Amino acid sequence: MKGLYEMQRTKILVVEDERIIAKDIKMSLEGLGYDVCALVASGEDVIEMAKRENPDLLLMDIMLKGEIDGIETVNQLRSHLDVPVVYLTAYADDNILQRAKVTEPMGYLIKPFKDRELHSAIEMALYKHRMEAKREKAYEELEMKVEERTAELFMANEVLEKEIEVRMGTELALIERGKELEDKTHKLEELNAALKVLLKHRGEDKKELEEKVIANVKKLILPYVEKLNNSRLNDRQIVYLNIIKSNLEDIITPFLNQLSSKYSDLTPSEIQVAELVKEGKATKEIAELLNSSTGSIHFHRNNLRKKLGLRNTKTNLRSFLLTLT
Repeated sequence: MKGLYEMQRTKILVVEDERIIAKDIKMSLEGLGYDVCALVASGEDVIEMAKRENPDLLLMDIMLKGEIDGIETVNQLRSHLDVPVVYLTAYADDNILQRAKVTEPMGYLIKPFKDRELHSAIEMALYKHRMEAKREKAYEELEMKVEERTAELFMANEVLEKEIEVRMGTELALIERGKELEDKTHKLEELNAALKVLLKHRGEDKKELEEKVIANVKKLILPYVEKLNNSRLNDRQIVYLNIIKSNLEDIITPFLNQLSSKYSDLTPSEIQVAELVKEGKATKEIAELLNSSTGSIHFHRNNLRKKLGLRNTKTNLRSFLLTLT
């Protein structure tokens, strides 16, 4: 039988108050290949013996002599040592079994029992205990992993919350910046519109000033200059008069740039005639103002039409000249 049940020797602590039965159990266990580390007769001695021997399994008789029975002994032992228990009893009383269940034993054996039943009960108890230990270890490892994962998720959540806070701050800053840029853009648009109005007014004022300067020179000064030119002057007076005419031409010439820049091939006399035609002067009036003959004025008018591309057309010369201003 020893060869049949050959295995790694398991230490078993036997608690039995009947000395003869205890020795029989020891012989059976050793015959099955187990190592009986001790035989204990009372519950009071079990705890110290179990702590010293550290058995792999406890065979516990329920009905022990003394102040505590086997069930109470196991109850007290649980706080000191985790060892699987197989109860031995000659009684199958329901009350006793209910008390025993509370201690969560790994098996029961009803006396008398055979070696095969003893062996099966011990192996089942050891197997169940190992499985429970593995489940407990797996549960502890799983619980540890859950705690680690929970801690990782908590840290990740904190990081995410900080990132969200930073992004929200950035978005708020961008929104504020956007509002500032919109305000500045609006102000720049208003300023640009105001500048356009000012430039337009300035251009209009400049044009009006130029027209007034030219008109005043031609109406208030040039007629008298021409009269002086037609009067009897000595040489010195003629020199002074020519200086005045030259200076006047220097003054009004910049104001005639639009016409002269577009039609640079016009002569000074043609430009003078063109300006007087724009003012609505007739040929005779222009001849008197320029101290020239009407034939010369007709000649200049014809040259103007030719150079302005109006020859052989019905376009009015004055109307065309007004469009150039």
